[in-house]
Amino acid sequence: MIEQLFPEVTCYALRYLDYSSLCQLSMTSSSMRKTANDDVLWRALYFQEFTEETNGGTPVNGWKAFFAVTKQVMTVNDKFFSILDSRSLPRMTSLWLNSDYVKCFNGSGELFTGYLLTYPLL
Repeated sequence: MIEQLFPEVTCYALRYLDYSSLCQLSMTSSSMRKTANDDVLWRALYFQEFTEETNGGTPVNGWKAFFAVTKQVMTVNDKFFSILDSRSLPRMTSLWLNSDYVKCFNGSGELFTGYLLTYPLL
């Protein structure tokens, strides 16, 4: 039914979907895949979700790929800073290859260091 609309109208309606919904919709039919993968649509979604400016050009692999990569980077950064903010040595060791000593600076420049004992004291 939605396939019967003009492509511009369909594309406009799809701008209200989020990332995962748009990806799921693209798997429903070949016409929806074509519409849901429209670069103009992904560019609009990118600027709705992220405030980062691009260098004014079009990403080499298109806006959909650029959106997905940016989303992954933001997710990893959020996880990283969440671990640092928690000041949990066990969580921090997961960032540094299960090391037993952690030394880092938080965003305010405050130094945080400590040992994690992974074996019982004798």
